[in-house]
Amino acid sequence: MEPTFSYNDIVFVNRAKTDLNRGGIFTVCTEAGLFIKRIQKE
Repeated sequence: MEPTFSYNDIVFVNRAKTDLNRGGIFTVCTEAGLFIKRIQKE
């Protein structure tokens, strides 16, 4: 997610925000690991 986030940045996650329809930056947990992704509706 560079340049928004860089390696070793500290990220605080608001777990109450779960509405993907509004878009934004979300954490996604998969079998491959934890990812930070920007999601926007087209």
